Amino acid sequence: MTTLTKIITMSSSNCERLNGEFISNVRFGFSHVLAAANHIHYNTVSIQSAEIPHSFYNVDEIHNAIYYTLQDTGEFGTFYNNYTMTISEGQYNANTFITAFQTQFAAGGHGKTCVMTLDKISGKFLLSPSDSTFTIKIYTDGTSAFRIIGLDTASDHTFSYSATGTSFTYPCNFLGITKLKVFSDALACDNLDSSALGETNLIDSITVNAPAYGLIKFNASQHNECIMKHRKIDNIDVQIRDERNNYVDFNNQDWSITFTINSVTDEDFKPTKEFGALLSLQQRAQMIAKLKEDHKDARVMPKLKEADEEYEEDISELSDDDLELILEVPDKRIEK
Repeated sequence: MTTLTKIITMSSSNCERLNGEFISNVRFGFSHVLAAANHIHYNTVSIQSAEIPHSFYNVDEIHNAIYYTLQDTGEFGTFYNNYTMTISEGQYNANTFITAFQTQFAAGGHGKTCVMTLDKISGKFLLSPSDSTFTIKIYTDGTSAFRIIGLDTASDHTFSYSATGTSFTYPCNFLGITKLKVFSDALACDNLDSSALGETNLIDSITVNAPAYGLIKFNASQHNECIMKHRKIDNIDVQIRDERNNYVDFNNQDWSITFTINSVTDEDFKPTKEFGALLSLQQRAQMIAKLKEDHKDARVMPKLKEADEEYEEDISELSDDDLELILEVPDKRIEK
């Protein structure tokens, strides 16, 4: 067997954006990336390298909402008012998040404040209303920041006034995205992903190995080659998702990825653009016969007639354009 290698390098600056400034669902309008041919037994794909900016936030638009109710007990009775707190997107640590939480709470329109602190031993937030006249209840439905602030989703959570505050369920989590999963329908393989518990179009995964605003670098020490499902490819799509299968928001910052496609061919196949090396004698004869019958006015015909004059004459002078004309003849018209 002989292996032919094709390198495909792609920058998101050249892509068609399918999810806007996220730049994590894109398409590249290549033509004739891979053609189906009898001499190719199978193709494999792998990621050779990638350069990706760590421009995504640990508090983003799908993990920054907190839906809560204030139970206010005053001289006129008890009132329940619902509010949604939206933390601005960005890179946070526990201290900066506490500041943002308390600021957003105070600006909620209810005239109340709260006290949030961090238990540095357990890594858990503690929360308390600023006085005993009201309680805070954070709801599961409508809240998307549970993982970040460290609350379980089994039930709603009520916080009453306390000098020390009431502890959240789990440590807060500001790690953000830790893994980038690269998918492609065009380059699809038979890889597995636990998010689907089955086969997906996953090509490979890349560990986030750079701090916020740094550059994530991936260089394959050995290619994780995967056998491709498709034998013919005209354009390439790429989706980049996090470990929870959400599209990554790159905040309009471009990335680049280089793929390697290996084609395993017959052992005696010689990689060349010559016509004679790309088709077996029998297949060539069938195609030429069909061309003579159905494409009498094609510009390739004079060269084919010249080749007929001698049985063994070399017709390798046929150009790539000539070859394309032949290969584009529908399969149904080439009968064995």
